Amino acid sequence: MGDRVHGLVHPENSNCENAIRGRGNLSTEIDMPGHTMFGGNAQYVSRPEHYWVHLPDNVSFEQAAAGSWSYPTSHRIIVDRCQVKIGDIVLITGLSGGMGNAALQWAKLAGARVIGTTRNHDKKADLLTMGADFVVVTEDIEQAQSDILKHTSGRGVNHFIEFTGNSELIALPKTVLALGGTVCQVGGDVYSDHIPYTVFDLTRKEMQIVGIRGSRRIDQITYLEQLSAGKITVPIACEMPLSEIQEAHRMVENSQVTGKILINPWG
Repeated sequence: MGDRVHGLVHPENSNCENAIRGRGNLSTEIDMPGHTMFGGNAQYVSRPEHYWVHLPDNVSFEQAAAGSWSYPTSHRIIVDRCQVKIGDIVLITGLSGGMGNAALQWAKLAGARVIGTTRNHDKKADLLTMGADFVVVTEDIEQAQSDILKHTSGRGVNHFIEFTGNSELIALPKTVLALGGTVCQVGGDVYSDHIPYTVFDLTRKEMQIVGIRGSRRIDQITYLEQLSAGKITVPIACEMPLSEIQEAHRMVENSQVTGKILINPWG
């Protein structure tokens, strides 16, 4: 039996200038598993040795795999791109999704208060149980804005992390972002969607807008370390066989689950 290993979803080229400067997620001359490299839904794959890391003995393959993209990427959003601090208020949209779950846990570990959004009234209690300090339902966007401002005593939120791509939610920082706040826009159509802020919005709030393109090796290592330490856990809604992958995608797209759907290639 060989070593227990975990495949890096965002490997680095250590000789790349971007990696040398601490941004290994922007490495050039690598193949991205599931993107430019075949095998995203395969039972067996062959990849270079530096595309793998040791998996701690007390971390299951299921937990490691379920959060391998969302948790390292969200870790980078929280600690690096937004630099969330103790006492900050973080607004996270799409909290019931995989990225939202992950960002919530990292933000709480950073000592922040978290406000989450959901379209589904039935998910509100679950999200509060998962650790959100306040949850707003966004069926009525004006009411949602009012609820956020009331909850923050009119101050607004320090960080806005947007995972849904919903045009009404993308515009929330114009009203609910605190002065000097940070916006990280993740969801949406990367080729056609536009951020609806004017130069005046940037000036009057001294708003910072940051982008995100995957995670660094250190974020992926930190993910496994914190899983091993029991500081985070990946909520798995259900496990489905590879033959039902279309149904799994449909369930995620229709927001039918809270947490991750795990695809078992041997199921």
